[in-house]
Amino acid sequence: MEFKDNDTEDERELKLRVLRIYSKRREARNAGCRTSSEADRYLEQKRKREAEENARRARESGEVGPSC
Repeated sequence: MEFKDNDTEDERELKLRVLRIYSKRREARNAGCRTSSEADRYLEQKRKREAEENARRARESGEVGPSC
């Protein structure tokens, strides 16, 4: 895909969106997903794991405070 200097902002956003979708599908394929439904399930599980990890990190950083 080619990004040109004269692309409108909407065209640029559309191209970036397509690249993000392609990247996620490729990642799912590398993880062994063969169908679209398997890829969707894999990506949803990955999002949940990342959200849980981020929440855990936020809790841990909130627990560590200044020692007075």
